[in-house]
Amino acid sequence: MLTESTVADLRGGGDLVVAATPSDLAREALAAMPAVQQVRLDAGILRVRVEDKHTADITRSLVAAGLAVTEVRRDTRQLEDVFFEMTQADTSQELDHV
Repeated sequence: MLTESTVADLRGGGDLVVAATPSDLAREALAAMPAVQQVRLDAGILRVRVEDKHTADITRSLVAAGLAVTEVRRDTRQLEDVFFEMTQADTSQELDHV
């Protein structure tokens, strides 16, 4: 297996992690935003698939809606996780061909 890429490309664009209360209203507000591709609520934390350039607008919109925003950060994959994903996929393909 050989992969050539930059570290940023290998890590990929991670989800935007948002902690806001009430979380159900925050999820509804996020889902209504055109720039947001996907929203998942997991244990009170919202994971939002959106481009980096929309982060400030999303934060402003949530605060303007009266929600208490306590965390906004980009979740990036560790290089070790990328390696394991790539080698696991490579191994699975090899096993399929045996």
